[in-house]
Amino acid sequence: MKKLKILKPYFFIFLLFILIVTPYGVGRGIFFDGLTYSSISRNLAEGVGTFWKPHYTKTVFNEFYENLPLQFFLQSLFFRLFGDRIWVERVYGILIMLFSILFFILTLKELEILISFPEPEKRDFRLSWAGFLFIALPVIMYSALNNLLENTMTFFVILSCYFAIKSFNAKTYFIFSILSGISIFLAFLSKSVPGIFPLIIYPLTGIVLKTKGWFKRILYQFGSFIIILGFILIFIEDGRYCIFTHLKEQVFASVTGTRGVSKSRFNIIIPFIQETISPFIIALIFSRFKNWKLREISLFLLIIGLCGFLPLMVSQKVARRYLIPCLPFFAGFIAYSSYDGVYESFKNKIFKFLYKISILLIIFSIIILSITSFGKVRKNKKQWNEVLSCWEKLQRYKQRIVVKPVNFEPNWEDHAFYQRYFKWSFGEGEYLLERVDIPSGVLSDKYQILVDGGKIRLWMKK
Repeated sequence: MKKLKILKPYFFIFLLFILIVTPYGVGRGIFFDGLTYSSISRNLAEGVGTFWKPHYTKTVFNEFYENLPLQFFLQSLFFRLFGDRIWVERVYGILIMLFSILFFILTLKELEILISFPEPEKRDFRLSWAGFLFIALPVIMYSALNNLLENTMTFFVILSCYFAIKSFNAKTYFIFSILSGISIFLAFLSKSVPGIFPLIIYPLTGIVLKTKGWFKRILYQFGSFIIILGFILIFIEDGRYCIFTHLKEQVFASVTGTRGVSKSRFNIIIPFIQETISPFIIALIFSRFKNWKLREISLFLLIIGLCGFLPLMVSQKVARRYLIPCLPFFAGFIAYSSYDGVYESFKNKIFKFLYKISILLIIFSIIILSITSFGKVRKNKKQWNEVLSCWEKLQRYKQRIVVKPVNFEPNWEDHAFYQRYFKWSFGEGEYLLERVDIPSGVLSDKYQILVDGGKIRLWMKK
């Protein structure tokens, strides 16, 4: 019974997360970058492409080096397990974000043990409050639902921090330090250079928390990271080519301003404020503007977050999702700065009553939202509206074919959508795809119609 009471607050956070993602999670449509990544993962699961040479389509990125391949590999395991279902990438994104929340809470718990944080009887409340503010970050939900690479990178960033802090509380410190270094490498292999900022965590424990023994731990951490990376660069030719090509085409090009250029390197500040303002306002309301304190642990989490955020300004390529790996630490900073006032508020009888009935209400809401939102088109609306009326007929031609667009120029979303759900590549081929609302002339002389879906037609050369 005692264990149930300890797990209950965390269980509430996980249920709340599921509630928030349900309306979009059971619907149709994903940001086209996410469709691209799931297409590559599915292809890898079916033996098309390799770990170091992922394959997108026959005509676009036959070898895909735009991003590093770890998420493709991990997600391919889900495709192998469940098959080519349209919900596989959603399950992966939601699960890995749930694990990120879990290990974020466990990291904070280890941190409290390390510094002998006062009032251990309030620990469950503090950790649950931090987890609540984590899921209050809007982009976290967006990332989980849209299969972004930041999902996997964020998990390994948090996991590396967990192992690093755990190394101070365990006798076999070197094992956890090595695991921290391995996790940082896996974060790097998920989304490149932005994943390595947890290398700063050991020096920060010494500077901010005044812990001893951090230097020997960072030797194990950094050493394991360098050894793995060095081994790949020296002995695995495909791995070396993949990493160097990615760094050249993406990272260096973004830093020098030759790819994905924003008007200013500081444009990332605006989405940062927009993301962090939500947990900040929530904390102000629940604390009733009272009892905010800048604690040692708050400062520690703030600096870790800044170490992940400030390097983003080096690049002229700016996107809100790049913030995701560092945002949980800002949520932790707000949580530990405000928890005294929030704890006092939750002692109110109304809050206690609401908390007792909230779990049942959340479970009921999840069921209702699952039913009412199932199958609704949320993204890729143009493409879904084209294929829904003839979905089953088109599935008969779900194979790796090259399809020529007759009367339209496919954009990135078209490429991603038709590759993900039909395995088609756009280019010169024996098949034609016609959008009915755009006049295209007579095709019946040379082609026979395979599927007439009302909004699109699929033709094949006679």
